[in-house]
Amino acid sequence: AGGASIDAAILTLPLDPAALVKYLYATRQGGSASADEDAMVRISDILRTGLAPADKRAALFRALALIPGVEITKEQATLNGQVGVALGRQESSRDFRHEIIVDPKTGNMIGERIVLTKSRGEIPDGTIIESTSVSVSVVDSAP
Repeated sequence: AGGASIDAAILTLPLDPAALVKYLYATRQGGSASADEDAMVRISDILRTGLAPADKRAALFRALALIPGVEITKEQATLNGQVGVALGRQESSRDFRHEIIVDPKTGNMIGERIVLTKSRGEIPDGTIIESTSVSVSVVDSAP
């Protein structure tokens, strides 16, 4: 039942990127340092489910591009053996950048990672300190 409610919520998201960003800002519930960071985290949360159909994924990526500070941080980012494009953003109060890795051919999220932008002791900047890969498959039945 939980998946069905997530799926239904995704389907109600606006397809217009500007309206989608406006919706994300208007429904912010806190927990992030800024509304911009919150919007990016929520977009990555939705993409990570693997439940967003192609038109919603396209709207989410276009909305992501409208969030201040989001940029292509690496044209060839490899995660879990897959190569994609990294879209990243760094919150000004943080010493890391959050990146979403996307397969440019399919529009599917490959995963996400956290990359240091300032050294932490012996750990140099540019080090990936966290990563998550995402895979989606179709099955004949579910338990």
